[in-house]
Amino acid sequence: MPSRLTRRRLLLAGALALPALLAGCASVGLGWQKPEISLASVRLQNANLLEPRFLLGLRVRNPNAVPLDLEGLDFEVELNGQPFGTGHSAAPARIPAHGEGVVDVSLSTGLGRILRQAGQLLQGGGDLSYRLKGQARIAYWGSTDFDRKGEVPVGKWLGDKGAPKGDTF
Repeated sequence: MPSRLTRRRLLLAGALALPALLAGCASVGLGWQKPEISLASVRLQNANLLEPRFLLGLRVRNPNAVPLDLEGLDFEVELNGQPFGTGHSAAPARIPAHGEGVVDVSLSTGLGRILRQAGQLLQGGGDLSYRLKGQARIAYWGSTDFDRKGEVPVGKWLGDKGAPKGDTF
């Protein structure tokens, strides 16, 4: 059985080692970086006039040295500074370490929001400024916010293939 002096030394050594251990754990956590979420594609999914739907391809880039398990996304899109639509995805996706993947999500909008943008959409030329903002739910990490801005050619919102201008928004 250890003596009283030995137990005190062990307790003191443990008390001195604890801050170093916690600092090491914190530095590992601080090395984690938020994923970058950007628009990769836009396709018309449902042409119902009252509730049109678009299928957005969101590119998720993982800057971390470990895979990222995306549990879902909640987001909203603005066009030309006006609310345009909202979306939610609960489909899980695994993004490889130092890699990227494209997650397809549905964007719901309404007739009123389409009519606000009708002039520019019907002209079919130029670019639309957009903003994508929301939260990504990540396994073992929780939720992280994202907010990207950029421009996309009007034709992309009307169903043309291709990616928007710029690498992120």
